[in-house]
Amino acid sequence: MAADPVHPEIVERHVYLDANLARPECIDTGSFRLGIHSSRRPDKEGANEDGALCLGLSDGSLVVAVADGMGGHAAGEQAAATALRAIEEGVRKALAQGRGLRAGVVDGIDAAHAAVQALQGDGGTTLVAATIEGDEVRTIHVGDAAAVLMTGQGRVVHATASHSPVGYALEAGLLDEDEAIVHVDRHIVSNAVGLGPMKIELGPVLGWRPRHTLVLGSDGLFDNLRLDEITGFARKGNLRTASGRLAELARRRMDEESRDAPSKPDDLTFLVVRKSAAGAQRA
Repeated sequence: MAADPVHPEIVERHVYLDANLARPECIDTGSFRLGIHSSRRPDKEGANEDGALCLGLSDGSLVVAVADGMGGHAAGEQAAATALRAIEEGVRKALAQGRGLRAGVVDGIDAAHAAVQALQGDGGTTLVAATIEGDEVRTIHVGDAAAVLMTGQGRVVHATASHSPVGYALEAGLLDEDEAIVHVDRHIVSNAVGLGPMKIELGPVLGWRPRHTLVLGSDGLFDNLRLDEITGFARKGNLRTASGRLAELARRRMDEESRDAPSKPDDLTFLVVRKSAAGAQRA
């Protein structure tokens, strides 16, 4: 009689909700090293409406996600937390059923859409997630929370496109990055979990190579740093240093409005992901 198949299990779980970190933290899942930062908008008295999730699996796979809540009072915070909980539950169910991580994340986002709509208030959330299995990585996103995968030399392998009027104009070549990042309508989002019709965008299956770095973040990162600045900091030095430089520059931009640089005060959450030494050896 054949034995039941053994499915991977979640062995590392890290959730950041309403966090206000003074500096980034570093996490080691065994296969991956992550730098994580989440903090409130400067001078903000209310909750941090961003959230982050990291799930490390027994087979070395990884699921990471960042949610950027929107809405009055506590609605955004609740929407982000609801979305991240739904993704975790979707992944757990998919693992128990022997299905892939991508299916679990997508199921979780679908469930999150209904759950956020059921909340009282007008909350919603943008969301970006990534699954890494073996040497393959795939991004999944809704709205303008974003992800970028880069090589050790700083070449962009893949960057998600923002679901917003400015994002669509940038993708179509009607705006360049310098115009888009300071555009008066850059805060307008046309796709969100829990608000109206929702579209889930699946990125292509990408190869994970030695020295690759993946960054996921809320628009608090991507509206304050240009893409070349993100790749320039994220790929260099150890994770603590790289994450610290990203957080420091983003917060400085929020505090110091300038004609020569973007400045959009907002909650700030991001993850910087690299293979650990052990994970690189297994690959």
